[in-house]
Amino acid sequence: MFARQWYICQRAARVVPRPHLLPEQIGLVVEVTSSSNAHNDRRPVLGRRVKPTKWSGYARTGVPYYVLVDRDPRNPGITLFGEPDRKEGSYAVLGEWKFGDQVRLPNPFGFDFRTSTWKPRTA
Repeated sequence: MFARQWYICQRAARVVPRPHLLPEQIGLVVEVTSSSNAHNDRRPVLGRRVKPTKWSGYARTGVPYYVLVDRDPRNPGITLFGEPDRKEGSYAVLGEWKFGDQVRLPNPFGFDFRTSTWKPRTA
């Protein structure tokens, strides 16, 4: 179970009284990084031992889309991941934007959102 900032789920999923949503009920998850836990939201870092992250966990459970809003002042931006590989626990990059760009989510969402007021966190 992960704590996420924002998600889009099927309408029926909100009606059923459960303490948690099931992965197949979630269409998209959005994570916003913070200085204390950004490493948990990003792709796992390759090295001696690859530790699972939310990114790989969502992919393994088959969440179709994952949006990462990375507020790191060294490389801020928004990345849309999709096409989860459940076996590998990985996603393909479907889009990347800088803060200030308008972000377009694909169907079945099909909406834009502006990021003109978004700023990287202060160092």
